[in-house]
Amino acid sequence: MDARERLVDAAQDLIAKNGVHGFSLREAARAVKLDPAMVYRYFEDRDDLVRAVADRGITKLAKAMRAAEKRAGYLSPVEKLRIYGRVYLRFALKEGDLYRVMFGPDRGRTLPGAETPFALLVQCLVEIGAALNQKVDPGRAGALCWAGMHGVAMLALDGAFERTQPVAVEALAESMLDALIASVTARPTR
Repeated sequence: MDARERLVDAAQDLIAKNGVHGFSLREAARAVKLDPAMVYRYFEDRDDLVRAVADRGITKLAKAMRAAEKRAGYLSPVEKLRIYGRVYLRFALKEGDLYRVMFGPDRGRTLPGAETPFALLVQCLVEIGAALNQKVDPGRAGALCWAGMHGVAMLALDGAFERTQPVAVEALAESMLDALIASVTARPTR
């Protein structure tokens, strides 16, 4: 593994321990036994390193979505949407610190040409529209689906469900997916 990737690993570990603002470039360099001045060969500054951590998370989530889709075999577009939603929630709950960086104010750059979770979602929604022979605005529907699942994920990560009304997060996520699928697949009334 090259020095750049080791620095990203170190930053991800430091974020998990101290939060996104709780480490310095010097600490990341020290963790990988690299001269702190060498860090600037790979990253402009600390924010650039944090964005690299976020970019890694975005790539990791997209790969997890694709892998789950492949493991499931043939899926209808609606079944694929459900699988994507489940993977999204599991990823958020398992990788909470990374997930927060991915979608927080320090988020990644969404590199050109990279397969992103949102791009996979939009393609799935295009497929749903084609399968139903109806017009689906994939950008709008994608934003709706993302907002719904992101809301469930963040509320779960923040412990909001335990403080208010205890609910099974997975069951709530399935209900959210049902509502989102019903919204996306509903025939337009206009």
